[in-house]
Amino acid sequence: MRLGKIWACAIPMASALAWTGAEAQEFGNWTVACSQRVYCTATATARAPDGQSAKFKLERGPAADGNVFVTTAPMGNPLALDMRVEIDVYGGGDDYGVYGTVSRIYDGNEMTFSGEARRPLVERLRGGRRAVISVFFGGSAGTVAYEVALDGLTPALLEFDRRQGRFDREDAIVAWGGRPAGAPSDAPRGVSVVSDTFAYELAEIPAGVLTLASARGCDLEGAVPAFGARRIGFSDDGAMHIVSCHTGDVNIESLIAFEGADGMVSAVSFPPAVRGEDGRDTVVTPDWISERNALSLTRYYGPDADCGLYEEFSLDLGERVFTRVSQREKPQCDGVRTAPSAYPPVDR
Repeated sequence: MRLGKIWACAIPMASALAWTGAEAQEFGNWTVACSQRVYCTATATARAPDGQSAKFKLERGPAADGNVFVTTAPMGNPLALDMRVEIDVYGGGDDYGVYGTVSRIYDGNEMTFSGEARRPLVERLRGGRRAVISVFFGGSAGTVAYEVALDGLTPALLEFDRRQGRFDREDAIVAWGGRPAGAPSDAPRGVSVVSDTFAYELAEIPAGVLTLASARGCDLEGAVPAFGARRIGFSDDGAMHIVSCHTGDVNIESLIAFEGADGMVSAVSFPPAVRGEDGRDTVVTPDWISERNALSLTRYYGPDADCGLYEEFSLDLGERVFTRVSQREKPQCDGVRTAPSAYPPVDR
């Protein structure tokens, strides 16, 4: 479905702001950075079949009800006023598209589509699998179609909401609620990881976690001494536990559980790896990625660990919510070991 025309608008672009002290975070294909004034950008690289590339960004400032800007910056071919630009989104429902013309060109050969946070374009980008940005350069350059994977965009925009204090507010992009725009957020904020420890004896694991693991059929006496249990401690006195359930050669089945400051323990269920399968109460070969608060899961297809499926989930520490940001797969077992995080991306 193609909708009507939208126009590029004049805004104070992020390139003009001070970025000193901004800590970048990776969410799938997207890099999120926020300035000292909490102007946030999520950036990914879109590529054309002939190798040309463009920066594709979503941007938002901290003002209540501030617009979200969807920005394209081709690398190489220059933009020109009145040039036509289209964005088509595929996957996640009906195909969707918008088009507009360039009314202003910013530093870095950038143009932008501006509008409210929860307009259809932003919602479709969040729910889609991939987007194609077509720029009608004309002349010898012709029309160039740049494609970008959308895996990781939702947690990236959730990070906008977190850093800008929009949790549970009407003007949030993802974590929206009934609180008016501009109201202070009362959602948990500022939670961080404070410890990361391993245990190889059952006596070192909280009783509630052991009870939960036993109820899920875990062979704790065999698996924990061999592969251990990991505790990720949080600054709000809670923790996440990764407990080995069964022994294995390359695929180690494990349980993921959260422990509250009050000692209450709850299991984490994950969505199916493949559409049509059941959800997962236990997972295979998990690993905590501390530098970006993410959990990876790897299921190898053969005993030589030379093929398999890799998934990465971002964890919102305050909300204790996992969001899948990427899937990668190497389906053919060829005797060559490759880091699972470098497998080709999956479009499901």
